[in-house]
Amino acid sequence: MRMANRSAIRVLVVEDDPAVRRMVCAVLGSGGYSCAEAADAAIARQCLATDPLPDIVLLDWMLGSGASGIRLLQLLRSQLRWAELPVILLTARSEENDRVRALDSGADDYLVKPFRPRELRARIRAVLRRSSSSSVPVAQSNSTLLLNGCELHMVSSDNTLRSADRSELLRPVEFRLLYLLATVPGRVFSRAELGAQLGLRCVEGGDRAVDVHISRLRRALSRLEIPASAIVTLRGRGYRLVLDSDAGELSAAQ
Repeated sequence: MRMANRSAIRVLVVEDDPAVRRMVCAVLGSGGYSCAEAADAAIARQCLATDPLPDIVLLDWMLGSGASGIRLLQLLRSQLRWAELPVILLTARSEENDRVRALDSGADDYLVKPFRPRELRARIRAVLRRSSSSSVPVAQSNSTLLLNGCELHMVSSDNTLRSADRSELLRPVEFRLLYLLATVPGRVFSRAELGAQLGLRCVEGGDRAVDVHISRLRRALSRLEIPASAIVTLRGRGYRLVLDSDAGELSAAQ
């Protein structure tokens, strides 16, 4: 692993093609970034096991020998240490289905090769802004809500959703999404509003990104035995969360 100025933004570039890897690091180095390089997923995991973590990861979809950047991305999202690490997927794939799969796997953004240096740096700045701040209110303490007769506890310290007998680690954006929907139960939030509140407006296909996060949140809730219908889709209008009567109002846990 090769690092430069510690005060600079730290970027891990995971790319099997050495020429592309050197080019990306040169582009970022000229912009004042500090780059670490990994030629495959195994080296990337070694880099990510050390401190400090990079501020952002640039991850190639295909890493040679049939290895998949998507699989590495899914691993990162499943581990508490790496769950919040911003990741931009770099790939020659440009089909909508590929973009959806990347976002659904946990990518914060998706950049198609070949790309211009200015756009790469702009995408990094945008993702870092979204990861460092959000206009969604953050719970100052643990919160509870009732869904389908089940009392759920939202633990803001680690983005965990807990029921009586199980727990589910959410990605930060899904945790903020649930909290936002629950602050005004029954209210319809448009995709544009959710995208703006969650900082997704700058992502290519921002409306679709909202749908992907809703889908992931529904799957997380289903693992806690909460039906997908708890989040209602209103065609052409947006989404709303259905809590259990008046007792389902979001409240600070005692």
